Amino acid sequence: MLPGNDLNAEKNAAAGTTVRHASFNMGTQSFLDAAAFGNYHASYTGTHAGESRVKQYSYAGLGEVAKFRDMFTRLRQIELSVPPYGDPTTDFIYNSLGMSAAEAEIAKDGRPTRSTHYYPYY
Repeated sequence: MLPGNDLNAEKNAAAGTTVRHASFNMGTQSFLDAAAFGNYHASYTGTHAGESRVKQYSYAGLGEVAKFRDMFTRLRQIELSVPPYGDPTTDFIYNSLGMSAAEAEIAKDGRPTRSTHYYPYY
């Protein structure tokens, strides 16, 4: 099981409070929190919709830029197509897992996919 991405975990630990976390399971995949599940599901759905990996990674990174987190570093990763494309590493991992799962289903069905190719302007 991969680590979760709970932004409040450190605050709660510092305050000495205990927070109950929901976990999510889907088939053989387990998620520690809603953010992990959301990243997996968004990229899974995006891949089935025909979006390229680079486009999905770039938009995820831009979402982080919109939160004003290390803007220059994140924009540079997106511009140079350097993983994790401005996204936190854990989010990037779950996005990658979702894309890979969708690509495997698409390949199994014999359908073509452009998500494994580089289409930055689509």
